[in-house]
Amino acid sequence: AQAKQAPTIIAASMGAIKYMGGFETVAHIVRDLDQSFGITVPIAIHLDHGDYTATKAAIKAGFTSVMFDGSHLPLAENLEKTREIVALAHEQNISVEAEVGS
Repeated sequence: AQAKQAPTIIAASMGAIKYMGGFETVAHIVRDLDQSFGITVPIAIHLDHGDYTATKAAIKAGFTSVMFDGSHLPLAENLEKTREIVALAHEQNISVEAEVGS
């Protein structure tokens, strides 16, 4: 990414994050590596298909992008939780993708 001057997205699933030590650990690993290697291009840290709890944890840990997957929920509950996630994320300048259904 640095050699090509290409902004990059590092995406992780809930399962991968669990085995890597948690949301804060993943965020710190990426940021620490950026600093150690002198990375100057933007590197996004993205949660892919997170449930409600995981998405909130990713926001708290400082991920720069989250995908809340509420597709298994009833539509009204999904929309309510999506609105909450969007509000929390936007307070931190974090982008949100949401899945309504399949």
